[in-house]
Parts: sequence; structure tokens; C-alpha cells
Amino acid sequence: MFNVLNKAFRSEPPPPSPAQPHSVQERGPVTALLVQVYKAHVLFNVRFPPEEMRFTSALLGIYDEHGFIVLDEITPKAGHKRLLEKKQVHVAGRLDGVDFHFGTRLIDVREKGGSAFYKMELPKHIIYQQRRQDFRITTLGCNITFHSLRGNSSRQILKGYVHDVSRNGLGVLLDDDVALEPGEILPSCVITLPQGEIVCSLEVLFCSNNRPRGLSRVGCRFKQIDNDARRKIQLLINELERDKARRLHGN
Repeated sequence: MFNVLNKAFRSEPPPPSPAQPHSVQERGPVTALLVQVYKAHVLFNVRFPPEEMRFTSALLGIYDEHGFIVLDEITPKAGHKRLLEKKQVHVAGRLDGVDFHFGTRLIDVREKGGSAFYKMELPKHIIYQQRRQDFRITTLGCNITFHSLRGNSSRQILKGYVHDVSRNGLGVLLDDDVALEPGEILPSCVITLPQGEIVCSLEVLFCSNNRPRGLSRVGCRFKQIDNDARRKIQLLINELERDKARRLHGN
């Protein structure tokens, strides 16, 4: 059922909100963003503040478990020399049309096949023009079930699967054609995570329907959630980020 739900809405992203500068600061979301940058083969614009001269590089690897990333040789050669002198660099790029930038420090320089590469500190934060309030990660393959009661009088039962998750909200694929309104509160939601079951209330941010299939996609943010449930959400996000990093390096 989850595969059917996912296919039905794969081409229907949630409505975009205006891009706002956002500092991605926690290690898991920082790694997730860097993984997307790596997979998209983003070319980096590199400079050494306060100097304005620009150089280029690219991301060769992410090793969040060890706290470092690997950058390709900075070109032209003058950039390589400046990094050896300055030991730190400002990196900028564009992912899916959205700008991002971060700073990082040099740990070590290596060479392979006549080309240099750099072991750099994992960025502590990334400034990203996010189109959502929170950076979300997909939960595909986790089979996280969702149950909720709608309203205090009708007591309509909603069932489905969690599609993506962030620290402050989640996306749900419902196996019913339900017209939920932005701002509506789902007062009693039960979500079955690998880390354990959590109970919370959710505020609906958007709802889109696939009427031919009788399905709905809903974006929500947590309204009432206790500290233990938040801890389980963060544990899930951390595990998903580790899985992404392992797949990236073929481990």
C-alpha cells in the first residue's frame, strides 16, 4: 500500500513557500543537505574572505561519523596556494536553483594521480534558502504507520504512512480522499516509529488529493508533543542520515 501511495503522489510536491535564509545547524540535517549536494554534482564557488577572488571546487565525499568532508582540488592553482596559507575557506553553490553557503577549515591535504584533494571539517552550519520551514528527510522504506482521529465530534479515523519527517513536522500519505483544511488540528495522532510509538497532535499545513486513487497527501507540524516523542523523532532522523551516508559510500 505504501508503494501505491508514494507512486500516486511522486509527481505532486507540496506547494512551495517563499525561500527564506535559514541556518541548518544540526549535524543530521547538515549531512542530509551535503548528500544532496554531492549527488547533484554541484560546482562550488570558493573564496577566502575578505578577498573577493573566486575559485572552484567540488565535494568528493562526506564522512559525518568522523566529522569531515573531502573537497576536490581548488582551481586555478592560486586557490590551492591560498588554502594552504589561510587554512579556511568560504564555499557557496546552488542546489535545485536554491543558493547555499558555508565555511570550513582545512584538516589535511592529500594527492592522488597528480591532483590534490582536501580533508576539511564538516560544516557546523549551512545557510540555505529553504522553501520549507524545516529540512525534511524521506522515510521511504521505513513503513512508518500513521493513525489519527479527526475532530472532536465526527471522530473520523485517518490511516496512512509517514512520507517524510523533520524536527518540527512530518508529511503523511493517507489511504483516503480526505479534504483537510490548513490550520485544522488533528488532536490524537499515533505514529509507529522503529524507535517506538509516539502520540501527538498535529496542525495541518496543506492537503492535496488524488481523487482517482482516493488518496491524500498532508503536510503537518507538531502541535502538542512531549519530550520523549521529540527524542524518538530525532533518533529516527539521525538513523536515516546515517543510512544515507552509508549508502553514499557503499558501506
